[in-house]
Amino acid sequence: MKNMMAYTWPGNIRELEHLIERGVLLAKGTLIEDLPLPVVHRKEIPVETPNYHMKTIHENERDYIIEVLKRCNGRIWGAGGAAEVLKVPPSTLRSKMKKLGIKKEY
Repeated sequence: MKNMMAYTWPGNIRELEHLIERGVLLAKGTLIEDLPLPVVHRKEIPVETPNYHMKTIHENERDYIIEVLKRCNGRIWGAGGAAEVLKVPPSTLRSKMKKLGIKKEY
């Protein structure tokens, strides 16, 4: 009885009903002596590293544009330029670069 009271019962009342029905069926007499409770496996929640930094949308966008510029050898417009790869007008890319503080030196 102590085990049943200490169990957290993560399911609903049906879980208790099924457990008791099973105990009745497996009992060797008129008394249920053992009622094996299901084992609840708790998932370990990973502890966040204190130095972990989640990037903002702007940081992700900045990093992505820089990576594309590197792959395009710093070329912004024209065939094979970053604007073409990103599928944006060169003026839009220039404005984004200015807003995000990206220099053309990539």
